[in-house]
Amino acid sequence: MATSFVAAYEPRIVQLNGTGYAFNFADDITAPAFRSMGRIVDEGLTTQDQFYYSMSNFTAGTLLPAWTDESSAYVPVMLPADNSNVSYEVATTAYSAALVCQQMPSDTASYDFTEADGDADATLTVNMSLPGGQSMHCADSNASGLATQILKYMVGAEQGRNALEISVMLGNETNAAMDLLCRQYIVAGWLRADRKIKDPLISTKNRSETVVLCKPEVTQMSIVIAVDVDGRVQKLMSGSQPTTSPGGEGLIAQANRFLASNGRTWHTDNFPSDFTNYLMHLANPSLNPLDPSAPVPSYDIVAPEFQDMYQRLFAIMVSINAKYLFVPADSSTPQLLGNTLTPETRIFVSLPAFAVSAAILALPWRILPRLPTTIVSTVAYFAAGSAVKERVCQGNTGEEDEKWGFEDFLGVDGRLHVGVEREPLLRRGEGKLGQSPAF
Repeated sequence: MATSFVAAYEPRIVQLNGTGYAFNFADDITAPAFRSMGRIVDEGLTTQDQFYYSMSNFTAGTLLPAWTDESSAYVPVMLPADNSNVSYEVATTAYSAALVCQQMPSDTASYDFTEADGDADATLTVNMSLPGGQSMHCADSNASGLATQILKYMVGAEQGRNALEISVMLGNETNAAMDLLCRQYIVAGWLRADRKIKDPLISTKNRSETVVLCKPEVTQMSIVIAVDVDGRVQKLMSGSQPTTSPGGEGLIAQANRFLASNGRTWHTDNFPSDFTNYLMHLANPSLNPLDPSAPVPSYDIVAPEFQDMYQRLFAIMVSINAKYLFVPADSSTPQLLGNTLTPETRIFVSLPAFAVSAAILALPWRILPRLPTTIVSTVAYFAAGSAVKERVCQGNTGEEDEKWGFEDFLGVDGRLHVGVEREPLLRRGEGKLGQSPAF
């Protein structure tokens, strides 16, 4: 049934300050906007809800948040308060983030990962050549200084073969403009090294690594989706070609801050110290990027898994923060067209099978009143007949040419029976006498 839906939001992302507070909250951390969320959100704190939603979905099969799936977030629509059996086809807008990655070092990007004083300090710097010939220098820090040196103070110094996973957002302390450019990038890395402890120093030898530089590209597309009464996505119906989302730089910088989950822990076991690699293993159990005894995972194996996980986490992050990220709808926002789908119970029958069944049922036919499976039930077919009485009283004096049949007959008790009797005593077609056979 055709239905008009009220839009909850405009299909537009609010203008985000990529180098400011999360979701453009006020600079004053005592402002009501922070207290209303039940937590203080600033440069030093991020939400981890998208990781928990994804982990629960992988491990317990719980549903993803409403208006999202494994790859996209959809602008929410206000649904009618119908019963739980209906579903809806809704025209909305999908937002997705695809990571464009390259392995470093490359012709356009190089990096330097340095540990100073063992576990006490580590820095990561990246040099990039932009398409216009401009060079850009980024590091694992940002202009505000509230979340500087993400890789600093690494822990987990243990003797032997160690592994380290890196997932950090880049930044630049020169100015806000350069900082915003650097924040468009994430560096992910998987390292192996032999660690030797000589108190108080730690030496690292035989280091091998796979390091990738990734930049998200946010796209949007008009799409029709099927959802249940709670907004859970059931099916993608049709959609247009995706286009680059306007004003995506601020969103990417904000998203990278939330989604770059760095554990910064050298380890000699297989236990994860960050969400991203843990979720990658849940999504693909054959992938184990955490095993220090195994070789470093190659770019061709680990990069696609990292890209898929970022896309998934981005979709969840946008959906659970829709009220902060999308422009609210107003009276000028047009209604959205769609359909209400109500399930109906229908029985589908093969035409040849139906024709055979109808033909059988249309034929006149009779069945035995009882199964002749015991002596008693068999004797009951002829016990009430006069022929039996004659045989008992007069002996076997019947003619050899006597004919017998199975039909209705009037028994010696004066009642109508169905069974075996001599031909002259059968009442063929006389079951219409107004009385039911006594069987």
